[in-house]
Amino acid sequence: MKADTVVGDTSGKSIEEIVAIASKLQEELSRLTNQLTSIEMVAEVKTVVPLTPDLTADLQKKLSRLTGKNVLLKMLIDESILGGMVIRMGDKVLDFSICSRLDKLREKFVSDKGLGSDDGNS
Repeated sequence: MKADTVVGDTSGKSIEEIVAIASKLQEELSRLTNQLTSIEMVAEVKTVVPLTPDLTADLQKKLSRLTGKNVLLKMLIDESILGGMVIRMGDKVLDFSICSRLDKLREKFVSDKGLGSDDGNS
């Protein structure tokens, strides 16, 4: 497949459009590379700090067993999750982050106490 087939003519395009086109090219290249190397699934893993090589290997093995596919990990650092990890595999998200747990606690607290309702008792 030719690059111009994937992205089309870039003349007269804005920087934002060219960046979007480059992103599409990168995704296509990654998809093709995965096919060639028999990687069946990529899991994007967000953590606050880098995992040790042993933990990374264990996670890769567990995700491969869970999915029944060979999983490649794409490790990302995201301090906004506060702790834990968020794993995205295709359209599935496994959220084990501290941030999401705090959000769930906040929602439970508000619903249990009736806080946030507009009954005049706020």
